[in-house]
Amino acid sequence: VDRDDILGFLAERGVAFALDPTNKTTKYDRNWIRHQIIPLIKERINPRVIEAINRFASLAQAEDEWLEEWTQGTLESDTFAKSDDGWQIDLEEFLRFPITIQRRSLRHILLSCFNENLEFSRFQNVYVENLLGLISRRRTGSEIHFPGNVKGSMTANHLLLTHDPEASPSHNSMEIHGPG
Repeated sequence: VDRDDILGFLAERGVAFALDPTNKTTKYDRNWIRHQIIPLIKERINPRVIEAINRFASLAQAEDEWLEEWTQGTLESDTFAKSDDGWQIDLEEFLRFPITIQRRSLRHILLSCFNENLEFSRFQNVYVENLLGLISRRRTGSEIHFPGNVKGSMTANHLLLTHDPEASPSHNSMEIHGPG
């Protein structure tokens, strides 16, 4: 359903509505895309671009929901052990999962360690990729320290992720310790 359909529907029923005047300015990226880019794509590439974008969004949402279910099931497997101290991940099992599930699992675990802290949401992809790097090096004793007293450490067969609220306040940088 596009804007004209909605406005027509409202007009047919005599429903009052307000238009946001900021929607007309291209000062904001969302409006610039709507007023400049989309019309060009409609004209030069695909007159039904909005339908194509909506189909893609619908497919992406369905796949995201399926991947989320798979991730939740994975987190309930023996690969992951949750305790009061944090999480222990069996690396042999973990590395058998597709990379997408590895990333999503680490994101969920880190979120629980960060207690849904805004700091995590701003840098979650960086933190997940740093943990995957730590895992790929497989060096026992290597550690990575995140803001908010969250730590990842490697043993011979496990990644340990812990949150210590009693630790001294950390600064807003990451430290990676270990050989190499």
